[in-house]
Amino acid sequence: MENYIGKIVSPYNKVDFIDSVRLSISQDIIEIEFPSTERNFNNIKTIIGIFNGIGKITLVNCQNTARSSGAGGIIKKYNVEYLFKGGHIHKPESIYFDNVNIKMSGLLDWTKI
Repeated sequence: MENYIGKIVSPYNKVDFIDSVRLSISQDIIEIEFPSTERNFNNIKTIIGIFNGIGKITLVNCQNTARSSGAGGIIKKYNVEYLFKGGHIHKPESIYFDNVNIKMSGLLDWTKI
């Protein structure tokens, strides 16, 4: 599992930044955790941010999986369907690619080749 720390543009108001965001990438799941004052459990279409070790990213189809609260405030956790590295895509449905490089980190374990 790879873990990264960075910041994202707030998916709730598109003006504020949220710092201390944790991004976890494993063979099975892409997950993001961040502090939030929002109390809703809505899924988020896109999240854009910058992370140490990766750079600019776009996370697409983020599904809310958990929410916890404590002395540090409210932490929300989302599972991510797609992660695009190298830039920010504000409207993924309007983007078309001439070519795409796909990284399948679990392919070797799956095929045993």
